[in-house]
Amino acid sequence: RDGRTTLFNFIKGDIYVTDSSKTKGHTAGVTGVAFHPLVKDVCWTTGLDGSIRQWDVSGRARTEFKKVVCTKVVGKCKDEKGRRTQVVSNLSVHPNGRKVCVGTACGSIQIWNCFGSVSSSRPLGAVYAAHGSSGGGDKLPVTFVAFSGNGERIASRSEGDDTVRIWDASRMEKGTGSFGRKFGGRGKEGEHPPSLLLAICKGLPAFNES
Repeated sequence: RDGRTTLFNFIKGDIYVTDSSKTKGHTAGVTGVAFHPLVKDVCWTTGLDGSIRQWDVSGRARTEFKKVVCTKVVGKCKDEKGRRTQVVSNLSVHPNGRKVCVGTACGSIQIWNCFGSVSSSRPLGAVYAAHGSSGGGDKLPVTFVAFSGNGERIASRSEGDDTVRIWDASRMEKGTGSFGRKFGGRGKEGEHPPSLLLAICKGLPAFNES
């Protein structure tokens, strides 16, 4: 717990295998790690190879060279046209531990089923171009996602538009439109009840910025 001891190492996948579901681990950088909220020996990771993976850290899982092998590929993220995309955000787990949410380089927010032993071929729900597009027409990547405490809403952020957007998770899964509210700037103190408050970190400007 003090960060001085390494308990587990996860194996790296074979970079020469194009199908990420056939590899034993991530083939590119890892962008997010999250533990199951109810089962302490299960965790998930996501990375720039576009895959979401489940791991067993109980000590009973399969290992190779003293490194833990992935137990299941939850899903492989793709853009709206079915092309593979990178997961550039963190990974957020639903409070019941049966769903995970990620943000991608193609600008989408995707919810995946992580319950059971079978991998999914498509997300439970997704919204594409979640934070709009840049001046050049490229969709802004989603760099942060988080489920609310009851799992009904998802907060997302993109470095490209300086806003936090709130989404209805159930409407996203039904594909009926899910945009709720966009927050940017500074609101009035006491405007929202504590259950709707969201803390946001804002970095300092770079040396070449005013």
